[in-house]
Amino acid sequence: MSQSWESIFDNWSSESRIALAQALGMINLTSSSPGQVVLRLCPLTLDSSYAVRRTAYQGLARQSMSTLHALCLSWSNTSDTDLQKRAAEACAWLENEDQIARDDLFMEIYQKLVNHPEKSIREASQRSWDERRVRKWAEDYLNRILSIQGKTNEEILDSWCYGDALMRVGDDTCISTLEEHVSKYFLPPNLEYWLLRIIGGMKENWKKTIKEWPETPYNIRGAIEQSHGTLLSPDGKSIKIQYLIWQKGSLKANEKPGWGGIYISDETLPVVENGKIELDDSRQGNIIITSSSRETGIFVGNGEYPKQSA
Repeated sequence: MSQSWESIFDNWSSESRIALAQALGMINLTSSSPGQVVLRLCPLTLDSSYAVRRTAYQGLARQSMSTLHALCLSWSNTSDTDLQKRAAEACAWLENEDQIARDDLFMEIYQKLVNHPEKSIREASQRSWDERRVRKWAEDYLNRILSIQGKTNEEILDSWCYGDALMRVGDDTCISTLEEHVSKYFLPPNLEYWLLRIIGGMKENWKKTIKEWPETPYNIRGAIEQSHGTLLSPDGKSIKIQYLIWQKGSLKANEKPGWGGIYISDETLPVVENGKIELDDSRQGNIIITSSSRETGIFVGNGEYPKQSA
């Protein structure tokens, strides 16, 4: 199946695409394959709307941090400015499992792109830094507020400043978390009133924040193919896979179109750096595998886009 990136969700509103990304990001992976979820989130990271891309990055971070990191590395190492912008945006959601060194994955990508010659990439990198910093502040304020039992007015007054601060920096995740907390627990009236006040303040400020997001969407010209195929390793082994391949259309006459993608398999994937991918219609292309786990691999094309063997 092949279709242009711009037409994949032509009949979907941006709100519907955001809702889809949110749902995919929240799926319980005890009952679903991580690879299947990741494969469905990846096209949304190529969306023209920043709000949709942001939700898709967040979903990937929840479901497979290693895949998000690999995508950031792959995109940041291309010469394509549009994909480098995606890397600059997506890296804001990278977190190490080791909380002591939680910024290492982020800094790896950020430091590579923040001094990029292209202004738009530098701006995207700085925006990620700023959003990440504010998000961590909001997380700390929210945790403080969630710990309050509201047994006395003094307890609330002592933490009033954290509520005011959260109203200024809280995002959509903080809003939904606090709303769930209010609806789930039987709270003292004074505490419930205060929390609802914070939620209202966050919603007002979040509307203003959204309006400041990048106004002009930048579409990546190209197409996506998604189907079943085969991964061919140099030693002759073949593995059945599902793949999603992006093809970047070139705007310059002397520039070759770039391509790459992600694949998943029910079989254990071989640990190789190079190979071939065979599509559902027998077209083949050489690939460089930039990252691989037990069931998921990320690659970039090594040469021409898959074509029929002579």
